[in-house]
Amino acid sequence: MKLSKNRKSLIKIALATMVTIFSLASIFTGTIAWFTVNRNVDVGGMSVSVKIPEGAIDSLTVHKCDLSASTSSVLQFDSKPSVVATGSGSVTTASGIQMENYSTLNQTQPVLLLLTFNDGKVEGDIEMTATSDTNSFVSAATAQNISAFPFSSAVTFRACAYSDTYQSFPFTNVQTTNYGNKLSFVTFTKDNKGNITGYSYNRNLTIYDGGESATSIKYLAIILDYFPDAIDYIIKNTTYEVFNNHNNCIDFVCDWLMEL
Repeated sequence: MKLSKNRKSLIKIALATMVTIFSLASIFTGTIAWFTVNRNVDVGGMSVSVKIPEGAIDSLTVHKCDLSASTSSVLQFDSKPSVVATGSGSVTTASGIQMENYSTLNQTQPVLLLLTFNDGKVEGDIEMTATSDTNSFVSAATAQNISAFPFSSAVTFRACAYSDTYQSFPFTNVQTTNYGNKLSFVTFTKDNKGNITGYSYNRNLTIYDGGESATSIKYLAIILDYFPDAIDYIIKNTTYEVFNNHNNCIDFVCDWLMEL
């Protein structure tokens, strides 16, 4: 099963399927005054094109998080999907979700991608990977990339499989401790004061690996979220002129391929 690559030359964030809009209200204490004004990062949509091998899964759905009802340990998602892809072959649906503002006080906007399997899917047969179309961390917006900025430089993933003992997915009781550490294409190194001293980039991620488990699986849940360290780093390295010439916003595109 594959989620299609969204080509930078073809996709503008305002045009696609999974609509996620947020703004960054970034407040800095540096000597340059313009750092104190708002800078926006818009994810106006991501196309979801899914090729489902015959009999592999029942559905792929996308669900919005209810942040007002969630905590750091328990997330609540809307059981009604914002995006639905069902059946076999390539399916593209024109639907979307809305996300609240991203700010220094609100740095998480989880989105749930839920794969529902037919009966008898063995956990050990499941491996979900993500491969970026970008070869390195894009650390600043420029006049050339600000209208199609690779989202691989600012996204995190975490995943969890649910056994077939679940009759339905627990949308209002998603225990984040079951999802392990967040994964990202970019990894930062920091000093003992928490200051970023460097970074590395891995364009190939294994989001989930069922290992040798023989457990029968009903759901594979993948949570996408924003990477605050990366977003702040990108903003700090983007000049006022670049922002000003693009309506003070960066437009993201999805530049990775997910494959089961």
